[in-house]
Amino acid sequence: MLRAYSILHDHRGASSWSRALFAVGFLLVCLAMPGHLCAEFDTRGWKRFRDIQVNETVPEGLLGVPLDSSVLEKCRPDLGDIQIITSTGSLVPSAVAGTQSDDDAAVQAVRIYKMSKKAGKWTDIWIDKSAKTLSRGVLIETSSRDFVRKVEIRGADNSTESYVVRLDGLIADLVGPVPIRCVSVFHQENNFRYLHVRIIDDDQPPLKLEGIGCHIPESEASHLSSVPVRVVESRQGAGDTILILDLGEKRFPFTKLTVHTPVSQFAKKVVVSAGPSLSSEPWEKIFDGTLFRVRRDESLAENLTIRTKRQTKRYFKMEFSGSDTRSLVIDKVEASGNIPVVVFNYNPGQAYRLYYENPKAELSRDTGGRLSFNPLHVGGTSSAIVLGREQINSEPGRPKEAQEPQEPIPSLIRKGAGVLVLLIGLLLLFSFMLRSVSRRRRTGRTVTRIVSRKV
Repeated sequence: MLRAYSILHDHRGASSWSRALFAVGFLLVCLAMPGHLCAEFDTRGWKRFRDIQVNETVPEGLLGVPLDSSVLEKCRPDLGDIQIITSTGSLVPSAVAGTQSDDDAAVQAVRIYKMSKKAGKWTDIWIDKSAKTLSRGVLIETSSRDFVRKVEIRGADNSTESYVVRLDGLIADLVGPVPIRCVSVFHQENNFRYLHVRIIDDDQPPLKLEGIGCHIPESEASHLSSVPVRVVESRQGAGDTILILDLGEKRFPFTKLTVHTPVSQFAKKVVVSAGPSLSSEPWEKIFDGTLFRVRRDESLAENLTIRTKRQTKRYFKMEFSGSDTRSLVIDKVEASGNIPVVVFNYNPGQAYRLYYENPKAELSRDTGGRLSFNPLHVGGTSSAIVLGREQINSEPGRPKEAQEPQEPIPSLIRKGAGVLVLLIGLLLLFSFMLRSVSRRRRTGRTVTRIVSRKV
């Protein structure tokens, strides 16, 4: 019986010692482990990075870092490899704004609730947008060919009032060496529910109408910014015009080119090509279409805008041609586009880096849940933020440069504290073992003495 008690007591003691030793060891490991290791982001696969330099006057909150073409031309098309990393290697939740381009073709379906025609005079169409929604133009769907028609547009919210929206609109379909087709009439934005569209026939047969729609306004996310552009070369001859454009070494991308010309009427084929240098051969074609301006008395229809996908190259060549022997005189060319901005919550006490160029990166940018923000209301996207020079991510993990200069000193202190805590823990453990052994011996003698007396 005494033997069984002794064995049971020793087993319970050993179990307690095991639990105590495990707890102390786990505590020591947690104290000695650097705190940032669990949050460190593996940068393997990212080829380049830049320091984000922020003016000290920028407050805490949402920060938008504009991405210029030198960054974008090395990123994936969906910008899924853009990541923000802290100086300690932690991944920062972020999102990219400004990637949506404007679209003139976005059309809202409407209902024609009344139509009337007066032979040789006009065709009246009354449409209902179903609600007071914004619109900026009318699309007239017709299968007719070879026509020019003036268009008047008026708006109303009820059946008793009517307001002029535009009286000098024009739609046209012209055959020829440079064919023209324009069936949209744009106007100032308004939110009239009802629109009255009058197509003036001027003794011509009425058009074969197939439907009508309203162009919706550009969204806030597609707000365009002007991009500086310079004409470095202009050549004219035999009805052709060639322009060479330079967006500069430090530049932002564009999605739209607008031509300004004093010529009252024209129709020209235009081809736009891009290249990294003035001697680019061959140039990469990015657009092939028609620019025109058509007039009928005071009415006007024109298309002077070229839209493309996001362009990041520096040089562009515009070639205008047509059967007309007159060269197209161009006063200037304007470029504009949505400037992509990477947005994250900024802490003034932290340093940040921008990592990019990883074709195989998974789209896991916003690790902290989707950021909610209005791209037009994000602060700090001006000269207060500068991206440092491009650096190559040559190491397999986080580069040594990503650590702040003062990092070695805290690291040594942390390691020294860990060793000190370990030594103290071992001493306390050894002392506790001695006291426990002594207590167990005294208890064993007492139990033996009592059992002997009973016998």
